[in-house]
Amino acid sequence: GLSKNARKRLLKEKRWIEGKADRKAKFKQEREAMRQKRLAEGLSANPSRKKNKIDQENSGIRIAIDCNFEKYMTDQEIKSTIVQLGFCYSVNRKQPKRLDLSATSFTPLLQKLMAERTPTYSNWRNFEFHSGHYSEVYEPTNCVYLTADSPNTLQELDPTKVYIVGGIVDRNRHKSLCFNDALKTGVSHAKLPLSSYVDMPSRKVLTINHVVEILVNYANSGNWEDAFLKVLPVRKGAKSKASES
Repeated sequence: GLSKNARKRLLKEKRWIEGKADRKAKFKQEREAMRQKRLAEGLSANPSRKKNKIDQENSGIRIAIDCNFEKYMTDQEIKSTIVQLGFCYSVNRKQPKRLDLSATSFTPLLQKLMAERTPTYSNWRNFEFHSGHYSEVYEPTNCVYLTADSPNTLQELDPTKVYIVGGIVDRNRHKSLCFNDALKTGVSHAKLPLSSYVDMPSRKVLTINHVVEILVNYANSGNWEDAFLKVLPVRKGAKSKASES
């Protein structure tokens, strides 16, 4: 026969199953009482569970993430790129002023991985996906490739330009890929004015989403120092130059 503990457990399970209908009815009663209370207070009977969305203004700034680096990355790095694109989309939705984002050279493999991770990505607002190279999607004379290897320093964001961000995760294995692509394509290039505002002991290589978040912050505040310090990871040891002088 069953042990005393086994019989107790079976009895407990039986009572739980038998009480399911009563619990459901009680929950319905409580929910209806809450609904009536809200109506009596002049509130909506069924409050929305969604957070209020920010009514965003278009900053007019365009950013294209160049995904033409698949062959230089491992499978895991390609997946990390997809994750970072999601972060870019998310951060752009949270500020009063938004950027117009796009991903170029978005290959069938990237489409497949993105669809597996985020099936609704094709519905993302203010984020376009193009299979063509950025120089085919946008007028090359309007493109400015943002790369730390450029001798030029970006001073401000110009709505007539399209700023290209290298869509690569490579843990610093491949040097100057983005800069060389800018030279080969014949587009302008510039680096973020990081060293003008911030001291960083480590090498100034930022993730895709860090670059986009810095640009989103700058488009909203007009303050580079603030834009950098809000985003740069503490582990990189970023410090304001102004506070040191």
